[in-house]
Amino acid sequence: MTDSRTLLEYLRITIDKEKKGIEESQKRLEELEKALAVLEVLGKRMREEIGSSLPYAELSVGTKLESPAPAPAPAPAPAPAPAIQALTFVEETRQVIAQEFSDDREFTVAMVEEAFLRSSKAVNGKSPRARIAMALADLEGEGIVVRTFRARGSVPHRFKLAKATQK
Repeated sequence: MTDSRTLLEYLRITIDKEKKGIEESQKRLEELEKALAVLEVLGKRMREEIGSSLPYAELSVGTKLESPAPAPAPAPAPAPAPAIQALTFVEETRQVIAQEFSDDREFTVAMVEEAFLRSSKAVNGKSPRARIAMALADLEGEGIVVRTFRARGSVPHRFKLAKATQK
């Protein structure tokens, strides 16, 4: 019975990861479509300014366009869309901890790993717990989390959010 629950939990996690991957791919596709639309508008403006009757398909890298007179100052180009920056692993860890352990609860590396799985965020690498432990050490250095219990033997370190300990 435990094996079937474990299998069902694994399948649920896998399905959630795939759904998130599809959502991210759809967002990326939308971004690319917006960028393409901007490039098409810029291309149309340039064709109008240059006065070329060549369609886009006939333009190539070696095509020289002749300009009968100096062109007036070009209109300012629209501001590019802001680039989406990927979060670092430490920032992702900070977000997961803030979401899962916002109350006055202690947590361990294993609990943070489970929280990552619940939030469908992947922890890449061969040893995800080691990466989480390093991220927690960085967050401890920044004062975001506080180690409430120092581990010995097989007992894990325990942490709390720093703001939760100051209450």
